[in-house]
Amino acid sequence: MDHFMKCKSDRHDGRVWGESQCKACYEACMRHGFWPLRANEKLCPGA
Repeated sequence: MDHFMKCKSDRHDGRVWGESQCKACYEACMRHGFWPLRANEKLCPGA
């Protein structure tokens, strides 16, 4: 959750309009159990 909050402190757009890169990273974290370096072919900020 700490990584997600760091990520949300700045605006990080996802691949398409209306998508948040932070949310994509958070969902990948929930699937894999750790904050990923990348999600949707983009870097995950906040790590």
